Amino acid sequence: MRSTTKSRVWVAIDPWSIPSSLTLALTLALTLALTLALTLALTLALTLLPSAGAKAQNNPLNRHISLDLNRSRLDDALDRVGDEGKFSYSYNPEILVLDSLVDLHARHEQVRDVTQMLLGPRYEVQSVGNHVVLRLAKPKPLQEELPKFQDISGFLIDAETGDKVRFATVYENARRNSVLTDPQGHYVITVPGDVRQVELAFGKKGFRDTVVVVDPRRTQQLTVGLKPIPGYAQPLASKPVTNVGFKARESLPLVELFVPEKQRTLSDNLLETLRSFPFQISLVPSIGTNKLLSGGMDNNFSLNILAGYCNSVNGLEVGGLANIDRSNVRGLQVGGLANVVGGDVKGMQVGGLVNYVKGTVTGFQVAGLVNYVPHPVRGFQVAGIANVVPAAVNKLQVAGIYNLGHAVDGAQISGIYNRARGPVAGFQIGGIGNQAQGDVGGFQIGGIANYATGNVGGFQIAGIANVAQGNVAKSQIAGIVNKARVVNGCQIGLVNIADSVGGALIGLFNVVKKGYRVIEAGSNDVTQASLSYKTGRAEFYNILTLGYRFGPGHFALAYGAGFGFSRGLGPLNLGLELTANDVIEQGLGPGRLNLLVPARLSLGIPLGDRLELFGGGALNLQVTNPQNGRGEFQSELGPHPLWRHDGQRTRTQVWPGYQAGLRIKLWQEPTTEVPKVDAKKEPKLPKPERKNAP
Repeated sequence: MRSTTKSRVWVAIDPWSIPSSLTLALTLALTLALTLALTLALTLALTLLPSAGAKAQNNPLNRHISLDLNRSRLDDALDRVGDEGKFSYSYNPEILVLDSLVDLHARHEQVRDVTQMLLGPRYEVQSVGNHVVLRLAKPKPLQEELPKFQDISGFLIDAETGDKVRFATVYENARRNSVLTDPQGHYVITVPGDVRQVELAFGKKGFRDTVVVVDPRRTQQLTVGLKPIPGYAQPLASKPVTNVGFKARESLPLVELFVPEKQRTLSDNLLETLRSFPFQISLVPSIGTNKLLSGGMDNNFSLNILAGYCNSVNGLEVGGLANIDRSNVRGLQVGGLANVVGGDVKGMQVGGLVNYVKGTVTGFQVAGLVNYVPHPVRGFQVAGIANVVPAAVNKLQVAGIYNLGHAVDGAQISGIYNRARGPVAGFQIGGIGNQAQGDVGGFQIGGIANYATGNVGGFQIAGIANVAQGNVAKSQIAGIVNKARVVNGCQIGLVNIADSVGGALIGLFNVVKKGYRVIEAGSNDVTQASLSYKTGRAEFYNILTLGYRFGPGHFALAYGAGFGFSRGLGPLNLGLELTANDVIEQGLGPGRLNLLVPARLSLGIPLGDRLELFGGGALNLQVTNPQNGRGEFQSELGPHPLWRHDGQRTRTQVWPGYQAGLRIKLWQEPTTEVPKVDAKKEPKLPKPERKNAP
């Protein structure tokens, strides 16, 4: 070994008196002895250093130097580097060409790097104390050059029958690479060729999945047998292959439009999710980071430039046109046109046109046109046109045109029509109408009509008609007709129909099956013969009346309507009535006004359960305008008024009158109260059953 130490050793021998070979031997011996001694001392010093941190700090290889050399001998260059770094090199001179000329240009470089600049990669360096030992680097074993990719091919067969399995999925999970077997069950798949093992998975609907680990360097042919699932009926070979093996959930809308048949088949053959990925991006379902296996992948974040296709999402999915998920979505899903989910949704969906979920929804749906969910929804739905849920709805549906639900534990609001195929625990508000196939716990407000097959816990208000086949806890108000079994409140409409009513009936024609219904025949001071029909409740009933006055030159016909009430006064019945009548008198011309408003007080004497004799007084108010050519008013009513006022065009007068006759009771309402409807009691709704999407 040679040491580049700068210490000099002088020997008092005349070099001319000693042979040159002996001189060289002595020099080498002395140099070797000094080097060994110095090395031993340095090694002992290193073992006594206080810490590894100090060693690293004093390591000469980590010291920085700056040096410029041009065509310098290698041994001189090593000496110069040692001087600059304040260390010395130790090496076997036989491994170096010391008289070779080298150039060096270093600016604040580490000694380790400077040494590599001088010697190249054939040498390795090691620090020992303040020395740097140079050795030849051990030669690296030659590696066999392997291809980057390798094809593996073979057949898939039925492990029991030996038949070829066609259109099965073969995939290499690490690279998300997949192929289908051809009609003869043959496949060719490209895998990495520079690895020791690759996992290949084989799947087919009706067979158990199989995973085989192969070494692509040694295995290029592989035939695999798939074991059939017991009880699964395989499709007949005579059927068209395009109809073989699609699951029911693969019949989702837009799938055939966006997803190639090959990709659908690849996904359909997978019994379980392949892998979960934090992120995927795709242009269309067949072009993306998950490639053709996207239908078998779960993603946390999915970005679909135009449209995407995956197994499920647990996080966020955004699609320029459409998002198609074979299974469940958890989180937020936003589609420019549509979101299509074959499983359940828990979170929020926003679709430019349509949201279609084949499972259940828990959360919030917003669609420009339609939200369609065939299974229960727990949350809110908002749609520009319609929300369609032929199952239970828990919370709220708001649509521009139409809402459909089964049992609605909440409310429905639409611009046109709301329909519940079951009970409604809340309320319905529709621009045209509302329908509930069961009880309504709250109220119904419809622009035209409301209909409930059960009880209504609140009220019904409609422009034309309200119909409740059960009881109504409060009131019914309609422009034309109201119908219910029992009404605790009042009915206001032209026609009111009920079995019994707890409040007032205000209308032109009221039919109360278990109420006050009377036919009355009699006479009064205006018409010699009159006939009236009274219906409603004794506390408040409606009156239709028709009267006739006869005699030469004094013919008159009066018809009108009004209301009244009757109250028992011991064995007698006291009645007070007010009617408005149009009186047609003989000789009055067209365009006439001849209004008669009598207020009558009567006392009835029962003649049995059905008959009653009555009589009493009246106070008549008349407003009339027909005049003859001399400006005299032509009506012959009220010849002796208590008060009269003749205006320029109208006569108004008041006079007393009388009435008497016979009443026939068609039905006398019972003394028991009207059955009550508990307005606070909501109808019992069936609990939504979760139905898994196929």
